Amino acid sequence: MRAGDEAFDALRAAVDEFADTEAAELVAEARIEARAKVRAILAEAMAHALLERSQAELSKAAPAPAPPSAAEPTLAPEPEPEQDATDELGWYVYGVVGGSSLELPDSLPGVDARHQVRVLREGELAAVASQVPLSAFGEETLRESLNDVAWLEGTARDHEGVLDEVRALTTVIPMRLCTVYRSEDSVVEMLRREGAALTEALARLTGKTEWGLKIFVDHAAVERTAKQESDEAGRLDAELENASAGSAY
Repeated sequence: MRAGDEAFDALRAAVDEFADTEAAELVAEARIEARAKVRAILAEAMAHALLERSQAELSKAAPAPAPPSAAEPTLAPEPEPEQDATDELGWYVYGVVGGSSLELPDSLPGVDARHQVRVLREGELAAVASQVPLSAFGEETLRESLNDVAWLEGTARDHEGVLDEVRALTTVIPMRLCTVYRSEDSVVEMLRREGAALTEALARLTGKTEWGLKIFVDHAAVERTAKQESDEAGRLDAELENASAGSAY
């Protein structure tokens, strides 16, 4: 078989084709193996780096050893914060009552426990109120405080606690949470200005009690009753049963 023979040329073409195919496959296999080796090397290097970083973080987080002591110290209770003598005071109003006969307990604390609740009278009306520091209950500060859930919850409980005490004694028109006036004169002026409306509201509420009502429903029983009592409800139910899923939705 010599070069130029038809059989030789055919054999050479077959060998070349085989070499091309095998070479491509070998390159692909080598590429896969190379990636696997590189991935393993990178994974090991990253594992070492993470281990060193974790050890460093754990060293930082470890608490310092406590000094030895014969006995555990007894923690004293934190003192109540004293009021700044320069802090301007306003009046927090809880509600309005008829002013002729209400006598509150001698020591009923307000939302600021340092100031007890008092009755500010104007004619036949009175405001149930207590003094509060405007540094905590002023307009600007309140905007921030009302976003503090813990502060808001505590203030609301104290507010409602005062109203509960007053309700046990007389009819009261409750005011909104954090209704604050800058001075006693401002509270009295409010009673004078709104006197007619407040007197009418008190007359309407006297002898009445506020109740909260929850109603629990057996939906299946309601549906059965509706179908029995209402032809329209029965017809709609039948239409829904015959409708496709999309139409029913």
